[in-house]
Amino acid sequence: MKDFILLVSANSDRYGAERSLVSLAKYINRYSKYSSLVVIPTAGPIISLLKSANVDFICQSFQGNVNQGRGVKLLRGFSKYLLNFISARRLKRQLTRRKINVSLVHTN
Repeated sequence: MKDFILLVSANSDRYGAERSLVSLAKYINRYSKYSSLVVIPTAGPIISLLKSANVDFICQSFQGNVNQGRGVKLLRGFSKYLLNFISARRLKRQLTRRKINVSLVHTN
């Protein structure tokens, strides 16, 4: 079983941060003993970049900004936290099913 580096993108656009993430994933796949796997929150323009670079990816919805303040922000932040907890469980199940051993997590 090969070790993977999990690269997480907070959005699925096609701007500079996402292009940099795809370049990093290509570099890891080519020059490292690890393989890369990118997690994106929704289907979007980044998918064409990932496919053209031959990088594995998973679409798993999650909330990128979990902010807990007072009042309504506290309730909104707590609900996002719960959604992320559920999404993390689903992602763990997918990784286990695909027999992927994650050694490192990088958030973009």
